[in-house]
Amino acid sequence: IGILGPSGSGKTTFVNLITGLIKPETGKILIDQNQDINEDVFSWQSTIGYVSQSIFLFDGTIEENISFGSEKEKIDKSKLIDAIKLSQLDEFVNQQKDGLKTLIGENGAKISGGQIQRIGIARTLYRNNEVLILDESTNALDEETEREFFKSLMNIKNNRTIIVISHNKE
Repeated sequence: IGILGPSGSGKTTFVNLITGLIKPETGKILIDQNQDINEDVFSWQSTIGYVSQSIFLFDGTIEENISFGSEKEKIDKSKLIDAIKLSQLDEFVNQQKDGLKTLIGENGAKISGGQIQRIGIARTLYRNNEVLILDESTNALDEETEREFFKSLMNIKNNRTIIVISHNKE
């Protein structure tokens, strides 16, 4: 699903509505079998993976930032590698002397804007949510990387709903 529009057209408000961060003044947001998302908003929100334009990264490794919230002993390496490949981050990781153990600095100070965005995308893909919302989250990627990312994302073999928010890209 693509949501396109100029700045100020309501894209962020729309995302806030469908994620349950704000309630509609009138009407309802219905999913599946006419279920109102606001009847059990926490359950609905647990199905959503959201990647915004600004990604929070902490002073840790690539692996720690992607698997954020997982216990170190319970990190699923297979899911981690899949998320890295899907987010087009594998070439960067493979070029690093320390690979997944590469330190990225506070808020990604040691890496580029595109790499920061791809780590944020990989973090969300690692969680494998049913709904994936990309809110202008590829704006720091070059055209080829972005094209390859969306191509690989469309080839995922599951029932994931993908919502892409953009003001100037197709």
